[in-house]
Amino acid sequence: MRSVESGLPGFVLHGASGRLTTIRSRRLVCMASSTRQGLEEVLSSGKYEGILLDQFGVLHDGRTAYVEAINCVRLAQETGAKVAIVSNTSRRSAGCAAKLEKYGYEESWFDAAVTSGELAFEVLSSRRHEFGLPESPSKIIHTNWIERGTISVDDPRLGVLPVGEDIDSADFILCHGTEGISLPDGTVKPASLDYLVAFLKKCSARKLPLVCANPDIVTVDGDELITMPGKQTYSASINNSTFGAQLIEAEHPRQASCQKVTRTLEGQS
Repeated sequence: MRSVESGLPGFVLHGASGRLTTIRSRRLVCMASSTRQGLEEVLSSGKYEGILLDQFGVLHDGRTAYVEAINCVRLAQETGAKVAIVSNTSRRSAGCAAKLEKYGYEESWFDAAVTSGELAFEVLSSRRHEFGLPESPSKIIHTNWIERGTISVDDPRLGVLPVGEDIDSADFILCHGTEGISLPDGTVKPASLDYLVAFLKKCSARKLPLVCANPDIVTVDGDELITMPGKQTYSASINNSTFGAQLIEAEHPRQASCQKVTRTLEGQS
């Protein structure tokens, strides 16, 4: 099992596998160290101050909530435990908890949320130098959503301008979705996954850095699986030996997202 360093002792990570992961010392081990009967036993042990929860496949299936998950989150809130969402959605953290109300959750049950989209926003708005990205303003190739809700990049703090498919003028690639390519006029040109993968392979000739705001391969949507940006990114890079550009992923449960949500929870104590 792969593990990553973490400075988060005392927290439980409940991932899409449905298993509890114990964070010991300074190492996050991606495997349960022991099997517990339920969340009530975990919370009553007094060992944990908070719970980090994924959304898709944990709280709901993209269409319907898992009833027992609602009961678990309610129980956690009633016992005074801090509850935070840690999600690979390419959207920002604001409003994350509010969107869960349509599934039967209450926004007040969640103390914080950190998404990979938020981490990507931070990288582009204030941490470019740490990742060797060009300073703003920058021209970007931007893969986006259409049916699942277009993601705007017109926030001036991002300092980016989509250039459609003009590879020669682009400074780097930003992947938010898998349904199209953002154009300079703010619209999105529909594109199939195969088209996007082939297009990203063309971008590799210029070794353009690529920022992936959601490295998931797929997500659940009821009984269906929906392709996420990680699929197009990995298909373009793994299947193309000449793809030598820098790949920047904003994802959980890596150290950055866990540390950010823990700092947020500690700040509320």
